[in-house]
Amino acid sequence: MRQKTLDLIDAVNEVFAENPGIKMTLRQVYYQLVAKNIVENTQRSYSNLSTTLVKARKAGSVSWYNMEDRGRQPVVWRMYENLPEFVESIKYGYARNVWQNQPRHIEVWLEKDALSGVFRDVVMKYGVTLAVGRGYNSWSAYHSAAQRFKRIKDKPIHILYFGDFDPSGEDIYRAIGDSLNFFGVAPIMEKVSLTLEDIHKYKLPPVPAKKAMLEPKRL
Repeated sequence: MRQKTLDLIDAVNEVFAENPGIKMTLRQVYYQLVAKNIVENTQRSYSNLSTTLVKARKAGSVSWYNMEDRGRQPVVWRMYENLPEFVESIKYGYARNVWQNQPRHIEVWLEKDALSGVFRDVVMKYGVTLAVGRGYNSWSAYHSAAQRFKRIKDKPIHILYFGDFDPSGEDIYRAIGDSLNFFGVAPIMEKVSLTLEDIHKYKLPPVPAKKAMLEPKRL
């Protein structure tokens, strides 16, 4: 491998070291490198990183266990060798609803699936619902969320939103509130990150905006 490629692999392994225990997608690694000004935010850079990481994992320079492909997960059916094995398994299947006596209902909504690996362990610990929009959410997903919220009685509903600070990220935040309002639900919305204050506080580098923002298909 050329020195430039070896330097890129070192930068990738540094990203993994900064995020211990978190499996990352290719796109998640890519945006980490873009934020560090190590690679450009172009399709060519993304494709080059993809090719490099395949070679690096085959060569053993990058661990296979640091990455995952969330878009191609198989559906594996849970089965048991016998009835006693099933009975043994259900002993650990009960989980009390810890939110039933809380004064408010809280959910975390993400713009990008690349963030879900970062949030999953935290929200699972506290039993917080995690919703991933993958950009603009679908009307089917909004309808499902509205029905879920309508079953929650006599307490306010809070949505903590995490998305980009760019035209689409800001507009997605607006679209969530407007779409849920259409179904007669009015949750309390809060954009936790990324905000202008975050950018100034952490001196985050700019990422060039896309030339055009296409109207999403909302099925």
